[in-house]
Amino acid sequence: MSASVACVGAGRRRWNPGRPIDLRRTLAPLLRGTGDPAHQFAGGRFWRTARTPEGPATLTLSVVGGVVDAQAWGPGADWTLDAVPRLLGDVDDWSGVDLSRNAALRRVLAAVPGLRLPFT
Repeated sequence: MSASVACVGAGRRRWNPGRPIDLRRTLAPLLRGTGDPAHQFAGGRFWRTARTPEGPATLTLSVVGGVVDAQAWGPGADWTLDAVPRLLGDVDDWSGVDLSRNAALRRVLAAVPGLRLPFT
């Protein structure tokens, strides 16, 4: 991970990604319509349920002051919390992308600096 993760109690972590992050734009591709039971935005938070190698888990995320607040419940809670930086694109590697040759991508990245590629 390129930034710090702090455990702030059982089932809760805070992660400072060190750069802007837009939860809605980053995680919206995971939603399957407005009635998706596994992924929802509600009350300023993103909610997700998933199966993990350690069992099912429910995760909720919010961003306050550039810091991601993550809470999780269920047998897979710790695994899910450990995966939050990856889920939010911390493994994005743009070093091989020649932005000088792709004006459209350059415009998107400039207009939406918090956009990341989710990793599930």
